Amino acid sequence: NPGRFIDHNRVTLFKYKRSLFFRRHWLESGVSMWGLLKTRRFCGDYLVPYMRSGHMTLNTKTIFYVDSENSAKSQGVAGMAWSKRGVVILPDLPELTSTSRPRTKESYASVTKSSVRFLERYLAEGRTPSRAMAAMPVECNGKLWGVIVLDSLDPLGVTAQSVEHYTLRKV
Repeated sequence: NPGRFIDHNRVTLFKYKRSLFFRRHWLESGVSMWGLLKTRRFCGDYLVPYMRSGHMTLNTKTIFYVDSENSAKSQGVAGMAWSKRGVVILPDLPELTSTSRPRTKESYASVTKSSVRFLERYLAEGRTPSRAMAAMPVECNGKLWGVIVLDSLDPLGVTAQSVEHYTLRKV
């Protein structure tokens, strides 16, 4: 759309990394050593940023824990797509601000498989959570390689149609 900012619509490619030790995670508060022990897994499998569109949001610290044995433990829209080996589409998510009601934040966190703590930290940093998301697993030679995540600040910026028409080509 003309007049829209490019950084309000992003594409991020996450690559699967097996057995990462003590990886910094987006749930961390980073305040005390006890906090680190509570939020860091000693060793785990993660989806880590590999490449991102745009020039303003290239640096992201977001990683998603994935559990190949228990999909309920996988985190975020990327973790959902990885676990089900299929497309996940979350359009028309509620708008969140620092003054949003706790119930709205809890609902958003539940639908996106994130946490209220993450959302509150994100909002405290002056950032705006996505209003629409989609994630698709990426396979290479028949094996899961990673996940592509589309996200937008527009509630209808990512739809089933946009995912259906999304293609990857070997260059």
